[in-house]
Amino acid sequence: MRVDGKVICWGDNTYGAAPPVATTDTFLQVSTSYDHSCGVRSDSRLLCWGLNGRGQAPSGPSSELFHSVSAAEAVTCGLTVDRAVRCWGYDAAGTVGAAPKLDRFRAVGLGGLSACGIRDDGHVICWGENAFGQAPRP
Repeated sequence: MRVDGKVICWGDNTYGAAPPVATTDTFLQVSTSYDHSCGVRSDSRLLCWGLNGRGQAPSGPSSELFHSVSAAEAVTCGLTVDRAVRCWGYDAAGTVGAAPKLDRFRAVGLGGLSACGIRDDGHVICWGENAFGQAPRP
């Protein structure tokens, strides 16, 4: 991401994740995976591009306002300006369905099909795929 908020991407573009959609928008934050990318625009609306075969990169700006976003293996999670976690896309490991609904968070991040977030009280909570102990339930 450039200093002026414009996004520049490069690398393998098999799924269209590298070049952002044609836009004059500026961004506050961007996250990319091997098949899709999402960014929080300067108006706090989310914009995603690339492969959307599992609903991980919905087209068009979101109506909900976001603080940050994290893209991973066919799934995306975002932290809203109200500090709620929202996840969408592939839910085979429970990354989407098991996302905390009531807690408020400072941060959220994805890796593969696992997600972790730092709650407002400082505790870390993880959910999703746990084959290697990466997302233990508290």
